[in-house]
Amino acid sequence: MSSRDPGQIYAEASALQRANRAAEAEPLYRRILELDPNHVGALHMLGVLELQRGLAQQAAELIGRAVTLDDRSVPRHFNLALALYQLDRFDEAIAACRAALRLKADFAPALYTMALSLKDLGRLDEAIAAYQAAQSHAPNLAEAHYGEGFARLMKGDFAAGWRKFEWRRHIFPQRTNYPQPQWTGQDIGGRTLLIHGEQGQGDNIHFLRYAPLAAERGAKVIVETYASLVPLMRSLPGVERVIGFGDPAPRFDFHCPAMSLPALFGPAIPSAAYLSADPARTQAWRERLAALPGRKIGIAWRGNPEQSENKRRSLSAGQMAACFAGGTAVPVCLQKDRTAEELAAFGPLIDAAPDLADFAETAALIGALDLVLTVDTAVCHLAGALGAPVWTLLSFAPDWRWQEKREDSPWYPSMRLFRQARPGEWGPAIDKVRAALNA
Repeated sequence: MSSRDPGQIYAEASALQRANRAAEAEPLYRRILELDPNHVGALHMLGVLELQRGLAQQAAELIGRAVTLDDRSVPRHFNLALALYQLDRFDEAIAACRAALRLKADFAPALYTMALSLKDLGRLDEAIAAYQAAQSHAPNLAEAHYGEGFARLMKGDFAAGWRKFEWRRHIFPQRTNYPQPQWTGQDIGGRTLLIHGEQGQGDNIHFLRYAPLAAERGAKVIVETYASLVPLMRSLPGVERVIGFGDPAPRFDFHCPAMSLPALFGPAIPSAAYLSADPARTQAWRERLAALPGRKIGIAWRGNPEQSENKRRSLSAGQMAACFAGGTAVPVCLQKDRTAEELAAFGPLIDAAPDLADFAETAALIGALDLVLTVDTAVCHLAGALGAPVWTLLSFAPDWRWQEKREDSPWYPSMRLFRQARPGEWGPAIDKVRAALNA
């Protein structure tokens, strides 16, 4: 094979990529572009490899060049849309999806990606229509059904939203498949119900508020959750037993995923404080912090790095520190996975994280604080569930539970929300927090 024949090199690279040998294909694509900088196929496929590595900016540049040279390809327009979406360039992602759909009107992945972009721009009615269009061409596309539920819940349309939300179980499988029947709302008096948490720790805190309602219907309730949450969840009213994931479960008659409970109890949100801390541990924290001047404010600036939206929802330590500039409040670090470099961004600070063995201890500390300031992570749910004052910084396109444009939360009456006004721009929201702290 002549190394100067881009067509033959491209055929070899494409075969390697189809065989999942991307590391061998990449240098061949780069060689092609040395010989022919306008080789559309090499530009596109190298862009796809960059996208798969999480290098969205490089992918957008490469695939964008390919589209400029030849705009007659559905995959090129679609992969460009994926790269643009990852860069939060939502309007451009929508345009790329529309270009793909002009070539193939029933291409459900483009309809779905367009719906995601519309949702993240806050254009929820248009997003719902796009999700439904994707479903019409791909009835079993679980992401499109779940996405519609997400958008409806964000709008406050709980009746329809919870029904569609059940499609999450095709995307986020349960940890355990139980042989017992799932509870679907029938009379459960005198029967034992296992309620098992789903997804992240914050989601467990959020949805296990419904467990006491099952107890009120006469069920003997067992809760299954993260080991780190077990001591805290023992404070749930009416719950007979709390076990960790993987622990042997006692005998039970029915099970129910925690996120399926809202659909069974109706649209009213049980929003009063439903968790409590150990008073003795809270008093110990009060005594430890008593000598500090000024208000004591617990802080958490980033969430679980494995969560898909973590990059958007998290702050840097420096950005969180900027909230305290010019004030007298004392930050108290609740961030478990912090680094010495991050702590140094704050100047004076109480690093409580090493003493927070589990969420019950964090709850006790929160009871001794004047305020919690956090991004959308488990700490905000914990503070809200305790009824403690909590300020939550939200990205422009946050999770559905924070709904649209609100500065308060129907889930947590003690919470105040500070939202980005534009995607990725934390500055104005931080300014508002700082002004509120110094008021």
